[in-house]
Amino acid sequence: MARFLITPRTRHRGLYPALVIPSALPPQGTQSNSFTEDTTSDFMNPERGWMIREGHTTSAFANARDGDTDNPVGYSVVWAQTYGTAWNGTPGQNPFRLDNYRDTDTLPQSLHTELGTVFANARTAGIKLKVRFMYNYHEGDDAPMARMVTHIEQLAPTINANRDAIASMDAGFIGHWGEWHASTRLVEGMDGEGNPWWLEPWITARNTVLSTLLNNIHPNIHIGMRYPRGDMGIRAYYTGDTWQMPLPHRWQEATYPQGRVGWYNDSFANSWDDTGTYQYESDKAVFQWVGQYAATSGETWGLSSYNECGNVIPYCESQGGPDHFFRKHGTDVINRWKTHGCYDEFSRRMGYRLWLSKAETNTGVSPGGSMSLKLWLFNRGFGKVYNPRPIDLVFVGAGGPFTARVTADARLQLPRAGYVVTPTWNLAVPAGLQAGQSYALHLRLPDPDVCGNGLAADARYCVRLASAGTWDGDTGRHDLGLSVTVSS
Repeated sequence: MARFLITPRTRHRGLYPALVIPSALPPQGTQSNSFTEDTTSDFMNPERGWMIREGHTTSAFANARDGDTDNPVGYSVVWAQTYGTAWNGTPGQNPFRLDNYRDTDTLPQSLHTELGTVFANARTAGIKLKVRFMYNYHEGDDAPMARMVTHIEQLAPTINANRDAIASMDAGFIGHWGEWHASTRLVEGMDGEGNPWWLEPWITARNTVLSTLLNNIHPNIHIGMRYPRGDMGIRAYYTGDTWQMPLPHRWQEATYPQGRVGWYNDSFANSWDDTGTYQYESDKAVFQWVGQYAATSGETWGLSSYNECGNVIPYCESQGGPDHFFRKHGTDVINRWKTHGCYDEFSRRMGYRLWLSKAETNTGVSPGGSMSLKLWLFNRGFGKVYNPRPIDLVFVGAGGPFTARVTADARLQLPRAGYVVTPTWNLAVPAGLQAGQSYALHLRLPDPDVCGNGLAADARYCVRLASAGTWDGDTGRHDLGLSVTVSS
């Protein structure tokens, strides 16, 4: 059984603070290697970065992964909330649009089948989806609260069975675009446009929808909320305007579901209140807190002083995100970032950007014995690794490669944005290593493959570290430049 020790997290100020590595030699019987930080390359990583809308076919998803002139690096996240015809049972139409079921409790099996096909297409193409369900696009009715609850309960098994293909999920369902405003039917007999939808019974109805999502959608799927506000957002769900911030990494405790409630902001860095996203300065603190742990996403529009380069980078640092961001909207703002020189930094730092600066381990091991591994890890990104992510140590040599699981879920051990951690693990040495042989050590952060669809073996779903000269894109491994000798 692996165990770990994490030293206190250290927060760095500034983008690239000086790194001081102790000059003392490692303890006898151990070895170490240090790695130069890659501060300039932009590269793809799972569940973070620029996001695009695409069709639902394998070829459309593959085109997204390959990239385009706006983002040649490629897109690892595709936003499943798309234009197109609402689902009516015909393959190829949009199964995330429920317009045709506003007045029907039972969703057809054909919709579940099509959703399964879309998720399978995503896996084939090597991308993940940000999921949002809605009853209209921009204008039109949504559905009564009771029907939304019924539909969420019916959709949950299909969503949960395909959670390996989901980066994150928006709360959706309510109002225009599923953005939790302009609802016409959530409270039956009351139009959200003409009634005080910021008061009861609207708050209770919205909270019921969020509760249904949290109670039915798998706890490892993060739910993005459009607003932090006490009348219609995160604060309303917990204790009104006195909403208690979650403790670090509470997503692992079912009694603290707020640890998986993140945000999506469709007016990111647009104005003081981001076009109604915030009512009070304290609302920003809610997004800042949940952004440290839960998935964050959004889009922008409208030139203003708030999205000047000198303001938007500090804003991202304070908000804990975005982890992924829509590339095809607000291009006037995005082009400004290009012209004014912060686009490349924004692109590199969306989500997590992990730099392994040093690794230390044993010089010799015994088959089936134990060994120690210590890593120095920095997070230069705005965000974090928010979904389960294992770490493996791979032994490359005779009869191999052999893999030792370092940890099954590294989220608690990997650094949050702007922090450094130095975890130490004791792990079991693979029993198949051959005595007298030397094995090179590689590090791998694969997909957990929670649904058994082979994502763990797929290098496209492995995390790439910002450590220069270590990455092998064919295997998804990092060469640590260390080797161990096997004794009998």
